[in-house]
Amino acid sequence: MAAGPLLVYNRALNGLFDGSLPSLTTTPLSAVLLSPSHGVDLAAHETLADITADEIENPDYAPAEVTGERVEVDASGPCFHSDTINFGDPVTLGPARYVVLVCGAPGGLEANSLLLGIAELTSGGAVEAQRSKFTVSPPAEGWFRLARG
Repeated sequence: MAAGPLLVYNRALNGLFDGSLPSLTTTPLSAVLLSPSHGVDLAAHETLADITADEIENPDYAPAEVTGERVEVDASGPCFHSDTINFGDPVTLGPARYVVLVCGAPGGLEANSLLLGIAELTSGGAVEAQRSKFTVSPPAEGWFRLARG
């Protein structure tokens, strides 16, 4: 399924501009899935500890590795892309409404791991997988873009 645009958390956005955010093309990133009841708060949520209570719980679920991270530049400015994120096949997952990109490898995530951004998987409601493939594709225009003028 295709995710909506990534909303970048305030702390990550500030880090992008002041240089304290690790390089998005060399730092391992993970994707976690959140339940439909999660309340998005770009200002208050900064680390994995802030969202852990809303992470889905299924026997097949585990945070997924984000691969193919790259920055592409076109006439509109730089844009952050990745490959499609694979949570497994076949798996039973959900219900989930959001995907969150987190700084750190899936096996090394800690409570203080920095949140990069959150994207909706569906507008309202939830998505699930029942013994099937569960993948999340970044938006065609990339996860986020720094626009010019």
